[in-house]
Amino acid sequence: LDPLKDSKAVVSTQSTGTLTAPDVFSAMEDMEFETFLDPLKDSLEAFRSEQNEAKERKAAKKREKEAAERAAGEGGTIEEGEESAAEDEEEEGEPQEPPPPGSPDVQ
Repeated sequence: LDPLKDSKAVVSTQSTGTLTAPDVFSAMEDMEFETFLDPLKDSLEAFRSEQNEAKERKAAKKREKEAAERAAGEGGTIEEGEESAAEDEEEEGEPQEPPPPGSPDVQ
């Protein structure tokens, strides 16, 4: 009674060789674990929704950055102290360089 083994058996009969969620669901049904299917499907749907939202946020930030770069290239300027959210994100992810040897550590 191994759902993974049953799922792999389904995959081995398919040409893709990839184990998918429906394969697992089918194996769970075959093993009479239907009580777990609805919560598992709900969790999978929530996970996929979160992933799509994150992808959309990333794409929106990229579009915003590209628009700011186009505006700057066309003579538009970003006011002093104003930065786009995409630029903020990039700066947060960049490692800080240590001060050169012999210089005071100013923060």
